[in-house]
Amino acid sequence: DLELLHLSVTEKHLVGCDEVGHIVGAKISSGLEQAARDLAIQIVKGTGFQRGVLHLEFKFVNNNAYLIEVAARVPGDNITALVESKYGISLEHCLARLYCGQTVKTYIEQAETKHGEFGIRYLFSDDCIQATCGYIVTERVINTEDIPPLPPKEFRPLKRVGYEFYYK
Repeated sequence: DLELLHLSVTEKHLVGCDEVGHIVGAKISSGLEQAARDLAIQIVKGTGFQRGVLHLEFKFVNNNAYLIEVAARVPGDNITALVESKYGISLEHCLARLYCGQTVKTYIEQAETKHGEFGIRYLFSDDCIQATCGYIVTERVINTEDIPPLPPKEFRPLKRVGYEFYYK
């Protein structure tokens, strides 16, 4: 029988098509959270997914959910670090235990959820020295070797050169 042990909703921030950050623990309505939970269960049942970590992306427009991506994997872009910071759950640990035939229910039930929002903001070559307003930066990583000479702003794509974790 299917049991959804944990659902973490991540708010994605975009500029055009480029991801510029994510927030775990962002406040959404209980209706949208329930819609995400219901859709996740429908997808798991419909695909025959047996065990593991499932990464789902939805876009919510006018209280309707539209599926963007389904993948049997842990999320990327350091989202797993945000989930662990917020909920005390290592998705990689869960995945390894599940594929070894072990349970994760007790591990998840005993995890301690922290208050607040935990996020990541990607840094781009022209904003590396700016702080995230209203948040406390807990870690900043800038790969200076990745910062190219800059063409005029209107001609450059968004290229990540680092990131910072924060909480609020």
